[in-house]
Amino acid sequence: EAVRDYSREDGLIPDELSHRLDQYGGGWAYPILLLGVGLKSMGRNDGAARLKYAFTSLVVTGLSTDLIKRASRRKRPNGSDARSFPSGHTSGSFAVAAVVDELYGQWLGYTAYLAATLVGAHRIHADKHWLTDVIAGAALGTVIGRGFGIVYREEVENDRIGIVPATTNRTVSF
Repeated sequence: EAVRDYSREDGLIPDELSHRLDQYGGGWAYPILLLGVGLKSMGRNDGAARLKYAFTSLVVTGLSTDLIKRASRRKRPNGSDARSFPSGHTSGSFAVAAVVDELYGQWLGYTAYLAATLVGAHRIHADKHWLTDVIAGAALGTVIGRGFGIVYREEVENDRIGIVPATTNRTVSF
């Protein structure tokens, strides 16, 4: 309540920035990420694994967020519906940040995490979520994105040392 009250009185972020963050967290971050990963992965031995990692992280985050929203049925601060917990914009933005951090390093990762944090602030500013919705969304997106990052690294490492059968034109070895 205190964060909501502060946001309503003083605002957390400028309204124009809030609008842009809504567009980022509400959709265009996902196709941009997948397109970028796809283009940057062309010609790489691990290109398919990178794209699969990014796609799977986003899909599982979205499905998990929706499942939790349906189960919790928490009312939004503005009263518009009962789909407040957790914040989907925030969970998706943090999943994007985890993928960017894993694939492109800390500098871009920190930038993506900053953008995700601002998306969470926007959701409170827009009176769509409680602080706890945003924290839960951030945790969910990060855990799923980083968890699939571990799977991605293991897949790439195992393929490199020939433990997992590979579907390429080279000899399959175990």
